[in-house]
Amino acid sequence: MPAALLKQLNELVASQSLDAEEGARFTPVTEAQLNEAEGRVGPLPKSYRAFVLEHGRFEIGADPAFQLVEPEDIRTMLDELMSMHDAEDAAGVADSIGIEQDVIEAMAHGVIIAMEGHEDYWVFDTRTRDAQGECRVIGCLTDDLELEYFAKKSSSKGRAFEAFLSQEIQRMIDDLG
Repeated sequence: MPAALLKQLNELVASQSLDAEEGARFTPVTEAQLNEAEGRVGPLPKSYRAFVLEHGRFEIGADPAFQLVEPEDIRTMLDELMSMHDAEDAAGVADSIGIEQDVIEAMAHGVIIAMEGHEDYWVFDTRTRDAQGECRVIGCLTDDLELEYFAKKSSSKGRAFEAFLSQEIQRMIDDLG
């Protein structure tokens, strides 16, 4: 399903003669890049690997409005927060933003795979990994309430990768159309 929607998105972008900055941009992804990412965050779901190896990663919009992140940018939300707050560990992040350390430690279970704008992240929640190695995709903002919400989310929340990607691509088609 995401592949058909991606084709439809490409056709719509082409028909609107959007310039390179406003349209969709695709970048190939290699097995070596994914293996390197997995060395940092653990196994990536097969559905994600299959999609990006076949279609590459993409971004759309000038800012970009939405993007599957570059393989070298795949990291945990904990790593992202440590970088944002110049902290060496979860305790440093917790002190920096005044939130409970267990909430920050839960961010180690969120693996960043996509972004909207600059601080809206889509993550694989590794706490939801099933027997096939698939994980649910959950939105995760970097404000205190969203971090607490992610830390306390049940495994029933989120969407499978293909459902997430299909919905996001459909949203882009609707926005452009």
